[in-house]
Amino acid sequence: MQQLTLPLNATDLYIRRSPRAKRLRVSVTPVGKIEVVVPRAVTLHDAQRFIQAQKSWIDRKRQQIATLRPTELNELLPANVKLPAINEQWKVEYREGAPSLTVEKKHVTNTGVLHLTIEHESKAESLLKHWLTEKAKSTLLPWLDQTSEQTGLTFSAVSVRGQKTRWASCSAKRNISLNRCMLFLKPEQVHYLLVHELCHTREMNHSKKFWKLVSRFVPDYVEQEKSVNEYCYKLPRWAY
Repeated sequence: MQQLTLPLNATDLYIRRSPRAKRLRVSVTPVGKIEVVVPRAVTLHDAQRFIQAQKSWIDRKRQQIATLRPTELNELLPANVKLPAINEQWKVEYREGAPSLTVEKKHVTNTGVLHLTIEHESKAESLLKHWLTEKAKSTLLPWLDQTSEQTGLTFSAVSVRGQKTRWASCSAKRNISLNRCMLFLKPEQVHYLLVHELCHTREMNHSKKFWKLVSRFVPDYVEQEKSVNEYCYKLPRWAY
């Protein structure tokens, strides 16, 4: 993703070239970051003019998001990391030096310490994201396998990434992609999302037939769907 510097009151403005995009699109993520999708034939100058024309909408959207997010979630250097999905809590300690991250786990209490050595704040974000991704792989992948066995719904492959707009997705080839930020959810919310994507291996839509299949495994899916959609505004900025 290429960063685009524009005369706009935003520090998190990114541009993404898309060969499939047919028009310019701008969106504001649940943490207030601005993303612009630019078709291959559109110049950066045209993108700049487009964003300037959308400035009022962007400002209103960011203000709305700011009212939904506790201020502490915007910190790049968190003092603690809580992962409700797997009942873990981590204290984060920092010191200056060559970038590195070491883990001190206390298995008995489900707590631990992350020791970060960094030269700049932005490096802490990168190191923490990598740690979170690996943590998600080690816990969400077996969780998906177990849910697949329980439901009888199979998939072809699975990956863990840092999606900006989705908790998870399933392709037509039955490849499932999970968002590392699922670790910030409650266990029942994670279970619902896993079931949701597994059901897409049979129904690649949100038809009545799809939701009927989901309800077989998650009877309260309506409440769970609402809760995970609302929780996207409560994710820490560094993880997004």
